Amino acid sequence: MPDNKKQHYVPKFYLRFFSQDGKNISLYNLKTKKVHCDVPLSSQCYEDYFYGNIEIEKNNSQLEGKYSEIIKKIISKGKLVLDEQDYGYFLSFLLYQWGRTSEARSDARAQTQLMVEKVMKPMMLKDRTLAEKGVTKKDIEELDITLPTDHSYKMLYCLAGMPLIGDLTPVIVTSSPH
Repeated sequence: MPDNKKQHYVPKFYLRFFSQDGKNISLYNLKTKKVHCDVPLSSQCYEDYFYGNIEIEKNNSQLEGKYSEIIKKIISKGKLVLDEQDYGYFLSFLLYQWGRTSEARSDARAQTQLMVEKVMKPMMLKDRTLAEKGVTKKDIEELDITLPTDHSYKMLYCLAGMPLIGDLTPVIVTSSPH
């Protein structure tokens, strides 16, 4: 398998926090309403070429190393006690993770399609140059415009939004061991 083909939208380091052996997790299937034990982490929350770009996956791996260190600090202390820099990284992890999910990708694709239908195609229909070149209304209406990595913009917007949540007071919810 080519390097970086299997691209996780929930980092494996994060899933390991829910694992007994660091390799497998238990999961509950919402559709079948069944619990599955010892499911490999490597087979969860990924799609081949999810980001459409191997460079994005490589950059994610670098960020995840730092994010993992910070979350381990929080877990070991049992509370959120971080210096300003680590707190900033923690906030960026929260936002970035929200922006890189499969749901966020679907949302980004829907936004792209809305932009195509409501802005781009109407502009193309009014463009006399296209009409002069023989492009018909039907051609434009049937045109399918997609951006293979449109969700990467959503991830960037999430990171750029970090200052907007910097003044919030964090709360960590934990469960007690059984």
